[in-house]
Amino acid sequence: MSGHRANNLDFLRLIAAGMVVLGHSYILVGERPHALLGHSVSTLAVLIFFSLSGYLIARSWMNDPHPLRFALRRARRIWPALILVVLVSVLVIGPLLTPLPFWQYIAHAQTIRYLGNIVFYASYALPLVFANHPLPHAVNGSLWTLPVEVAMYAMAPLLVWLGARRPLLLLYTALAVGLFLVAMLLRPREVVVLGTPFWAASILAAFFVVGTAIAVLRMERWLDWRAGAAMLLALEYLPLPFWAQQGLLVLALPYAVLAFGLCAWRIPVAVSRMGDPSYGIYLWSFPVQQLLIQAIGVQGGGALNFALSMPISLLLGLASWHLLEKHVLGRGKAGQRAVPGTRQPSSSPAAWSAPAPPGAQAGGSETGAR
Repeated sequence: MSGHRANNLDFLRLIAAGMVVLGHSYILVGERPHALLGHSVSTLAVLIFFSLSGYLIARSWMNDPHPLRFALRRARRIWPALILVVLVSVLVIGPLLTPLPFWQYIAHAQTIRYLGNIVFYASYALPLVFANHPLPHAVNGSLWTLPVEVAMYAMAPLLVWLGARRPLLLLYTALAVGLFLVAMLLRPREVVVLGTPFWAASILAAFFVVGTAIAVLRMERWLDWRAGAAMLLALEYLPLPFWAQQGLLVLALPYAVLAFGLCAWRIPVAVSRMGDPSYGIYLWSFPVQQLLIQAIGVQGGGALNFALSMPISLLLGLASWHLLEKHVLGRGKAGQRAVPGTRQPSSSPAAWSAPAPPGAQAGGSETGAR
């Protein structure tokens, strides 16, 4: 393959990133987003990202089960681009848009809290920035999933260890699915960890765990993209109760995503040559979309916001990958063993999928999206 991807995983991440931009385009102008499989299109993209992440992170640990090297790989993947987007938001976007004097803005409690995103404490508001938007005070709602992603990084070695004791892993997966259903149906908002509602984290964790189970149980031989597509079509169109649809989705979606991602049918190599701009798209698209609303308002609705924000976000994602991310990742490749049939794992965190992050709106309420 000589430098090109021997799978469809980068392509899937790119599609999922586009779904995030599409869903947010409507949410941020106050319109209802498109929905599939009982979720908004941006939420579904989050679940795709976490399904991929569970598989790839498990394979990364299985190939090199060294705690320090594993932690360094994860840090190289998630931190540099995150630090850049947080600092640009705080030091460029915020000062340009806030009516507060610069030093009052810098010393404001919201500004200090926003810097906590660098250490995975989710915060969304900068002082009086985007205050009059349909979704006010949300500078970068995509950051809410990062604490969940990092928590799952920490749990991945345990999940792989459980893989050597298959009944335990299957029990753990069943518990994760059960927790997902409880979170979907009850949505207990009172429990918040690192700025992220526990119910929302539980939903993402379930898809990560099922992706991990596919890796540690070495189920690749059983993956068939046609069977995966059939399962998703059935879940979309069969008249199932919501709880049954979602309980099956947490098993079917990781299967279908990985079946397509690892199948023998490959995407055109030209797409693979783009690299992996999905993380950059995820990080930059939300503030780009809010800046477009600041500049032109909401005329044209979600369709126009998507038409304008998608190419800008793609360019920023490509710049992030080619100018920053791949160079930082390249420093950590020496001595690593590649996963057969996959690129060296690098999971892109998902993007924000709820119409209002905790504390983003006046009163601090959050409303889940499906």
